[in-house]
Amino acid sequence: MIIEKFIELDLMEHYEHSVFREPDKIWVSELVQCKQKAYFNAKFPEVYQIEPRFWLGKIVHLGFEKWLEQEYNAKTEVEVEKSIDDITVSGRVDAIVDDTVIEIKYASDVFKNEPYEHHIKQVRLYLWLTDLTNGKLIYISPKKFLEFDVLASASDDEVIMLYDTWSSPRYPWECKYCPFSVICSRAKEG
Repeated sequence: MIIEKFIELDLMEHYEHSVFREPDKIWVSELVQCKQKAYFNAKFPEVYQIEPRFWLGKIVHLGFEKWLEQEYNAKTEVEVEKSIDDITVSGRVDAIVDDTVIEIKYASDVFKNEPYEHHIKQVRLYLWLTDLTNGKLIYISPKKFLEFDVLASASDDEVIMLYDTWSSPRYPWECKYCPFSVICSRAKEG
């Protein structure tokens, strides 16, 4: 079946990303979220959730990247890496068009028409990794499309501070959406 193949490939990619990773690398997406979730993700990759809303987001993501390639000659899924002190930060930028990093987010809604803090941090880290200064954060949801400019790269000091303050959870709301909250002693209720 076609759907099974799509799910199988996605699960394999998640498994490889989680299990066959270099132990000293930190992914941008991890650094802006709960440290314990990153740990559990690597330890228990089979917990990866099979939920249609995640795959819907992935399909929207793939489609928008394809459109950027066709319309803007974008480079997509660009892997980048940079080391500072003993920290190696890695990431996969959704798209780069000329001197602009583009991060695509599928969301059920974007409340208050404002970008989420952790998404801004993610784009700023991608700017730091690529040495570019222009970023765009694009939200696609069933209710609206929003685009925000991110014009400041993270500094070396900010990257070190993010690493030094990497906590569990990083944000109080994370536990509500985390598949590992049922086994995590640091999970917050509510």
